[in-house]
Amino acid sequence: MVAMLKHFAKGIAPDSLDDYTQMAACIIYFYAKKFMDAIIWICNGRYMRQPTAQDTERILEENEDRGFPGAVASYDRWIWHSYFGLGGHNNDCNVLHASGLFDIELNGALPPYHYQINGRNYNTGYYLGDGAYHMYGCLVQAYKPASNNVESLFNQYQEAKRKYIERAFGGLKGKFGIILKPCRYYKKSDMKAIMRGCLIMHNMCVEMEYRNEDWGMIMGQEPQPPIKGNIRLPPQVFYNPARWVELREELTTHIWLRHGDGLRYGDIPNLVMDDALPEVHEGTTDVDTDEDQYDPQGDGAFYENGE
Repeated sequence: MVAMLKHFAKGIAPDSLDDYTQMAACIIYFYAKKFMDAIIWICNGRYMRQPTAQDTERILEENEDRGFPGAVASYDRWIWHSYFGLGGHNNDCNVLHASGLFDIELNGALPPYHYQINGRNYNTGYYLGDGAYHMYGCLVQAYKPASNNVESLFNQYQEAKRKYIERAFGGLKGKFGIILKPCRYYKKSDMKAIMRGCLIMHNMCVEMEYRNEDWGMIMGQEPQPPIKGNIRLPPQVFYNPARWVELREELTTHIWLRHGDGLRYGDIPNLVMDDALPEVHEGTTDVDTDEDQYDPQGDGAFYENGE
């Protein structure tokens, strides 16, 4: 176990651990794969599941309090979706098209989304992205460049929200150094298992740090709507410039009005915090804080006489 944890956490090659652990490198390779297979077999259904109806309701509530009603990204570094294994040099759009991020939405198997922006009702969520992607109706991108203060404020909110995914990547790479270094001694299937196992253990850490007690009641076995139609459809069906422009303009207006009410990014409306300490008079000495001078014949006499 010590050899495997050093191999995963520090990214140390098993060849450099054989003298320290008195184990051959082939043994460390073998049990590293067995360990990740066990993690995936036991914990994959709980920690790498698709968002359930309860998860979706909680995520929408959190994002609405932070100025983005309808956003489906979690702010607590929990990783809901992962895709890896695409070989060669690919840009962000090619990786997005090859992944299965939109499969459930394209096949109508998503949990229900119901929210309002400036009085308009919406029933589909959206993601926050950068300018590398096309004008998909499910993506909200920043203004490049911003032409006025309203658009600049929206860019600040949007970029601040996208920092959560950077924090998630930073935490993942900080915990598991093996994913930072080139891998030349594992097969492609083994690398996928190791990556997925690292994501599962990362979500375990997030659960212990951020989740409430009710989170432990969700076992990942909640009923999901059945998938209808084809399993994989081209993501180009999301290309909708009209909805892309409308959604961004509505969010821009919403954030500007929210900012005008005195709320900043991360502020939760109608939140009252009472963190004042209770007054305790027993066992204390009452001191007049308005009194600046004290009688030299009293307590100060000790210092004046030099005794």
